[in-house]
Amino acid sequence: MEIFINEESLHGQYKDLREFTAALKKFIGLFSYINEQKRKLNVYKLDTHIFLSKNAILNDAFQKSLEAINPQLKNAFTQIIFARLNPKDWKSNQVHDSEDIYHYKDLIAAQNTSIAEITERLLQDEDTPRVLINFTTSKFEDELYLAVFKNDIDEINLPIRVAMVNSKETFEKWVNNYSEKNITEQYNSINEIWESREEIFPNLIFCGDTQKQLEGFGINDKELRTIFEKLNVLDNYLTTNEQLNFDDLNFQISPESSSTMQKYGNLRQFNLPNGTLETFTLHIKLPNLRIYIFPNNKGKCFVGYIGKHLLTTKFN
Repeated sequence: MEIFINEESLHGQYKDLREFTAALKKFIGLFSYINEQKRKLNVYKLDTHIFLSKNAILNDAFQKSLEAINPQLKNAFTQIIFARLNPKDWKSNQVHDSEDIYHYKDLIAAQNTSIAEITERLLQDEDTPRVLINFTTSKFEDELYLAVFKNDIDEINLPIRVAMVNSKETFEKWVNNYSEKNITEQYNSINEIWESREEIFPNLIFCGDTQKQLEGFGINDKELRTIFEKLNVLDNYLTTNEQLNFDDLNFQISPESSSTMQKYGNLRQFNLPNGTLETFTLHIKLPNLRIYIFPNNKGKCFVGYIGKHLLTTKFN
C-alpha cells in the first residue's frame, strides 16, 4: 500500500488559525488511525521544504501557521507525520517523466506533483493500492476519486481514477475496496467460477455471451483478476444500494455517446435471461477492456458483455 500526501490540497483555504487548527487535528487523527492499523505501507510526500512552503492560512506558508499553533498539537503533527510514519520524498525514486503533462479538474496542470507521481505509478502497476491524502475543505472537496489525464485527452486515452481520502471514514471505505477476496485464487477453473456465479455475485445477473467471453481468458490472466475485482466491488455496492452512484465506485462507469449509439448501438444489444433484447449503454472502463452493464435500479445489475473495446465513432 502506498499513501501520498497531496500538497496540492494546501492552497490557503483556511481563513484563520482556528480553521487551520481544526483541519490539522483531523489530519493528525487520520494518520494516527492509519498508523494503528499496522499495515505494510509506504508514505510519500513532496520535498519537506516545498511541502512546508505551501499556503495553509491565506498568504501564510504552512511552516508559519504550524509555528503559531499550540505547541502540543505541533508536536503531535511532527511525531505522527514525520517520525512514526517516516514519509519518503518520492522525488528520490521518481517514476513519472517531468516532461509529461498531467491534467485534472478543468485541465489544471499537475506536472511534478504528487498527483502526477501517483498517477504514473497506477499506470505502470495497477495492482498496488495507492491513495492521495488531502487536507480538508480543499479544492478537491470530499470527492473520493480524481480523474487524471496524461498527455492527450480523448476517449482512447482514458483518465486514471486516483483514489482520495481526507478522513478516517473515507480511508476505511477505500481500504475495504482493496480488501476483497481474490476470486481467481479460490477456484481451479473459469467453469467453476461460472457455476458458482450466483453465490459469488448474488446481485449481478450475467447474460448475453458472457460465459463464452469469460472462458476466453485463462484462470491466471491478470485481466481476468481485474474484471472480477471490479465486479466484486459492484456486487458489494449493490448489497446496500438499489441504485448506482458512480462516484462511490473505484472505477469509471460512463454511458456511450449519442453518435456512437446511433452508428454502433446494435453492438450493445444483449439478451436478458428472459429473452428480452436490451440496449446496454453503461460500461465499466478498464485499460483494454469494457464491461457493459444494465442496472435495474432494484439492487440488481445485468452484465451483458465482457471483452475488448467495442467499436465507437472514435475507436474503430
